[in-house]
Amino acid sequence: MRGSNYVREPIALFQKIKENKKSNDLLHNLKSAYPEKLKIGAAIKTGDCFFDSVAQGLNELNIKPDYRFTAKSLRKDCADYARANRKPDQWVYNSVIGDAGEYFVPQKDPDGEVISENGLNKQDKAKSFFKYLEYITNTHTADAPIWGRPNIEGRMICDKYKVELYIYSIEEDSQKVTVTKITAHDDDPEVFIQDINLNQLEIDSSKKTVGVVNYMRHFVPLLSEISEDITESQPVSSEEIFGEVTEVPASEQPKPEVQQESSASEPIHTDTVITFTHQQEEIQKKLINSYRREAIYSIAAVITAITFTAFATVAIFTQPIPSACLAGVALAIACVCVYQLTQSHQDINELKGKVEENIAHTFLEETGFKIYSLIDKAASRV
Repeated sequence: MRGSNYVREPIALFQKIKENKKSNDLLHNLKSAYPEKLKIGAAIKTGDCFFDSVAQGLNELNIKPDYRFTAKSLRKDCADYARANRKPDQWVYNSVIGDAGEYFVPQKDPDGEVISENGLNKQDKAKSFFKYLEYITNTHTADAPIWGRPNIEGRMICDKYKVELYIYSIEEDSQKVTVTKITAHDDDPEVFIQDINLNQLEIDSSKKTVGVVNYMRHFVPLLSEISEDITESQPVSSEEIFGEVTEVPASEQPKPEVQQESSASEPIHTDTVITFTHQQEEIQKKLINSYRREAIYSIAAVITAITFTAFATVAIFTQPIPSACLAGVALAIACVCVYQLTQSHQDINELKGKVEENIAHTFLEETGFKIYSLIDKAASRV
């Protein structure tokens, strides 16, 4: 198998059963909680197991014909969804900030104590959210991947692809099974616990559902197209996980086909995203510089206009030649500043037109925070 450097691992329960037959009772409890036609699958570990499990479930449902979901494509979907629903009054923003981990800003206060989410100001919350947009796309091959959370990323996926997600969690200590039902619009997911209300769980067969088992923080899918439970590790290609062959040098990879313009809800292929990111970085740098120039020339134009007014007023009443000359110089400088200001404004409008619409507002907000920081530093030195 080409690029089979990765391994999908089963839940550790099967190994426990080999070592201790008492765990058979736990497996029996689990199997009685979901439809008999489903079998327990396997998923890649190290932070991508949730996304890999859900991707396998979506592929079985054939949500998008002729398209294959991967852990990487679902991470990209979550970033796009969060970016499109980032208003502070929406659940996405509050959930992402409230459960911030590695992307939490600031991680510590000046005295070294960890700051709670409630201690963040508006700017730090926004920065944390922007870091989330960057980090959520990281798979386990990058630094600090965000582990998939059913109540956050799971809910995003449910809303985007109109499915329901059932998380079957099993506890070896209590020997009980807990089923959490995740839907697009439930702020408080339904929870069904064995020996309490699990018998009340009803799965609507008319709706598309994805089942996932969670045991010892490892998620694996429940699948209908496999003949038996997967109890041993299985090699898997990078295409299955990332949708690309990462081991092949770039010079040997085939050129990506030109894709027709797709709708905003369709996942974007990885190669397209990488190329687009580099282009956007260059545009964003030029846009920031144009904003800086516009700010500088705006300030200079105001100062020179005030200077011209002052010297012109003095020249009118006292008529000294030096004041008139200085007023003329100030007027000339003001004209130059206004001209440069106009040019910078035109450059900004052109560059903004090149920034993709669905990230333009996010980028402008980030730029605003950078300019705000510069102004704050300058004010503190005055």
